[in-house]
Amino acid sequence: MVSVCGWWELGNFETLLRIMEEVAKDVDCEFTGAVLRPHAYLMKRNSEKTKEVNDALRQCGFELVRNGIMQDNLLKIISQPLISEKEYTTALTKEYLEIKTE
Repeated sequence: MVSVCGWWELGNFETLLRIMEEVAKDVDCEFTGAVLRPHAYLMKRNSEKTKEVNDALRQCGFELVRNGIMQDNLLKIISQPLISEKEYTTALTKEYLEIKTE
């Protein structure tokens, strides 16, 4: 499974992940894992963390095709926070207030 969202928390994927695991089981298909990217819109930033995430994505895809697995350490890198939760909420609040006053 590959999924992105705009929210900061990785926990927002839990229901979707559970459903996809159940679907795989129901159709007798191996669930090899999930590539999850919270606050994906921040990937457009050019930073060391986004480079690290992109490198891990490439490596994860390569290993999935070649070996049929995705390493947990790569999935953690892909899902890592790009900014702190405080920075995230501060930026969203600022954007909201700017839009509200327009």
